[in-house]
Amino acid sequence: MSKRITPLSASAAAACLALLLSASDSAALPGTQGPAASTWDTTRSTIMFSFHGGLFDGGHLHIASYNSNFTSTTGKLSAQFGLHYLNYAQGGDPDVIHGLGATAMAVYGIPVADRYDNGLPKAAFTFFLGGAPSALISNANNMFTFAIPLGIALPWSPSRYVTIGPWIEVDPSFNVDTHTESYDADDVDMDEWEDPATGDLHLSEEEVANILKGAVKTDLYFAAKLRGGLSLVFHLGDRVDLHFNGAVSHIGKEFNGPVSFFFGGGIAIAWDDPPAAVLPSKERLKSEQCKEIYDRFTECPFYPKMIKKARAQGYEKCLEVNECRAKPKTPTNPPANDAPPAEGPPAP
Repeated sequence: MSKRITPLSASAAAACLALLLSASDSAALPGTQGPAASTWDTTRSTIMFSFHGGLFDGGHLHIASYNSNFTSTTGKLSAQFGLHYLNYAQGGDPDVIHGLGATAMAVYGIPVADRYDNGLPKAAFTFFLGGAPSALISNANNMFTFAIPLGIALPWSPSRYVTIGPWIEVDPSFNVDTHTESYDADDVDMDEWEDPATGDLHLSEEEVANILKGAVKTDLYFAAKLRGGLSLVFHLGDRVDLHFNGAVSHIGKEFNGPVSFFFGGGIAIAWDDPPAAVLPSKERLKSEQCKEIYDRFTECPFYPKMIKKARAQGYEKCLEVNECRAKPKTPTNPPANDAPPAEGPPAP
């Protein structure tokens, strides 16, 4: 006679029976977060769309990303925020795990060479730090990672149209991995759950809780991964950049876990002009009004000293009318009279 599950206990019994007979290895691993920094150019505010495909041990990790980047008034600091779709599959496992990730990075570039007339440094030393949470969800595996990427890059621009950027980063992360394991049913007597009169299965709340506790495992652990690669950027004018990237990354709980090779690219579109601080004077003053230049000139800390010096040298009129004219010199003493002085009456 087939066993029936009573309606009140159907969902609980089905879940427990599934856990009794099934198990799943932990598929999601540390190192599966999205790219940390999207661009090494800290002189412009941009939006960026990119895709990277990663392959490792017969599995894959594909990442589609959107980034919004904001530069500071100095042109050295870039705040970069990203949203990432993650598509993950472990080698030998046909199931694909989908997930989402986010990144919030501070990218700081220190120019070590001159800049081009558009503000792009010819060479820079760049370091970056931030946070990168991600989550991969499937029926049997749920993986949550919070990584703290920290790295350096050395972007070099041999011309204003090309930038080559080698980089390396370390990703310490805190991980929560929830997965199912085979439940040991050797000590479980299925007949105890069966009603001999009706054939129905009945499980108490305590029995359900014990089965779930024994079959669902949660691992908490710390891991550190390495990533490194090379980026090649083509600057199509001052508004659009084409990015091509190659990278190598460790994936797994161990520090020297499986190696994944990433290849991809994207397009970055500048939505704002570069800050004035990175432009040469000739380019910076093109977009400014004369009054703005004059107001800034008069607010310069050196301006009062310059005025005082000019006044001390007797150039008041030159400053007032913006024209210096030579003034006729006033003789210090009146000219002498050639005629002899008139003689006065003799003294009495």
